[in-house]
Amino acid sequence: LFMATLVFIVFHSYFPNKQERFILPIIPMFITLGICGWQGIVNNSLFWNKHKKILKSCFVFFWAINILLLPLITTMYSKKARVESMTYLSKYPGIRIFLLEDMYHGTPKMLPEFYLGQWITEYDVAQDYPLDTLKQLLNRNSKTEYPRFVLFFENREIEQRVNKIKEIVPNITYETTVYPGLIDRLMYWLNPKNTNQTIVIYRNKDFFPDKID
Repeated sequence: LFMATLVFIVFHSYFPNKQERFILPIIPMFITLGICGWQGIVNNSLFWNKHKKILKSCFVFFWAINILLLPLITTMYSKKARVESMTYLSKYPGIRIFLLEDMYHGTPKMLPEFYLGQWITEYDVAQDYPLDTLKQLLNRNSKTEYPRFVLFFENREIEQRVNKIKEIVPNITYETTVYPGLIDRLMYWLNPKNTNQTIVIYRNKDFFPDKID
């Protein structure tokens, strides 16, 4: 079991695409190894054999903390901004095309289209996909292939970013802002690489002149 766990860790460290789902299969191994190791320490330790009340108190503390956190963790609503954005826009029929703008990262995050109820094409504007690339793409297409909605990831310098997009898609107007949930904000505070961003949505009035409430 130890060797299998070690091999898994080495392989996962080498593999470039690191995601939580890839590490989940090893969690039971870690728990099993931890219990075996701890039990061995307790059985062979003079200190723990003489201080069993302290050991019992540690177990009480462990279960109390875990039971208190269990409802919060098991009902956690992660990636709320992305899900709520798609749910919000699901009331618009025949969207077909989005423009995702995220100037602070290499590539905009994928959207959960299941909650939109439609399958769409996405144009990207980001560090890896500059504005000039979008200009060239849209210039080759007819106006019917322009994005129906523009989603800005993060609300920093939003006015300047909107003005740049308006150079290509001029008739966009503010629709709504969707904020991350409590757990998302906490995860971002703990590790800013968790890109749980606010999403600012603009509507292209050429396709949807009026806001649907």
